[in-house]
Amino acid sequence: MNDTSPNMYRSGLLPLLTGVIVDRYGVHTSFIVTVASYIYIVFYGIRGYKPKNIS
Repeated sequence: MNDTSPNMYRSGLLPLLTGVIVDRYGVHTSFIVTVASYIYIVFYGIRGYKPKNIS
């Protein structure tokens, strides 16, 4: 990506989603995005990643 592209295209989607929820529903409700993200990370760490058999 070159240096002339806008910064909004370089940022992540979750902070944008959190900001939209803050604007519409409030700060406390926006933590649902964070909690859902951590739940996904824990799931991926425990059961989501299955290494391929190397034979």
